[in-house]
Amino acid sequence: MAWLQVSFFSNLLMRSVPLNIMLPADVMGPPEMQKTPVKPFKTLYLLHGYMGNCNDWILGADIQAMSQEFNIAIVMPSGNNDFYVDAPNGAKSMSKFISEELIDFTRRLLPLSHKREDTIIGGLSMGGFGTLYNCFTHNDVFGHGIALSAPMILEAENLATVSDEPNFMGITKGYYHEVFSEDFDSLPTSAFNPKVAAKLMLERGGPIPNMYIACGYNDMLRKDNRDLCDYLDSIGMPYFYEEGPGTHEWAFWNPYLRRGLAHVIKDIPPAFPNPFWVEKDNYERSNG
Repeated sequence: MAWLQVSFFSNLLMRSVPLNIMLPADVMGPPEMQKTPVKPFKTLYLLHGYMGNCNDWILGADIQAMSQEFNIAIVMPSGNNDFYVDAPNGAKSMSKFISEELIDFTRRLLPLSHKREDTIIGGLSMGGFGTLYNCFTHNDVFGHGIALSAPMILEAENLATVSDEPNFMGITKGYYHEVFSEDFDSLPTSAFNPKVAAKLMLERGGPIPNMYIACGYNDMLRKDNRDLCDYLDSIGMPYFYEEGPGTHEWAFWNPYLRRGLAHVIKDIPPAFPNPFWVEKDNYERSNG
């Protein structure tokens, strides 16, 4: 197992971007137990949450074990607090960075598969939003998405709580203007909204990503995720959604990232059955 810590200059972001990369390049143990890793590697581009960085997944989840278990490379970049979208004024290009520049750099650096079906994007919280948006917007690049605890921050009922005064996350209306659009009132129907991005994807045609969505059933974002599923149902977008015990925390994200990988990598069965099925509280559905 190789853990690479890389920093490279992004022409799109005009700054150096630090990355953590897990690569199942070797296997420890006696010779009879060692197997040559299969190359080129399937790759998971894994996004952190708001106020996070490239170290979050290393510190919070069993990334090394998952890389080896699924024989995949895992690339974890440091992003900004801008939900992995391209700013309308062109000042920031996080979506283009994730879907083009980062993929190009890592594929030139490492023995990674260039196939869409071997390219996965995933993330938690803000990274879950970024996963949905980029999977739907760049469905020609990403074959699979794993969105954990994704906030639907551009829904009208959520925007109604935003004001000029900072909320508990320090977010104001000015933040939305900077990241998404000058026209605050148009955000629910804009292409930045993952629901709208999904509908536009279906309308323009092309491949549909294999989507895994999950949220803790004690998470404050559970309603957001269930509403998203209802909308995807209404437009005929396939997905798989499940819930389990936990809130907005690593105790949920760590096992459900593994479950997401087991779901999207079809030839590998889940590492464990869902032991938390409670008909009253749990919620698992698929329309795919």
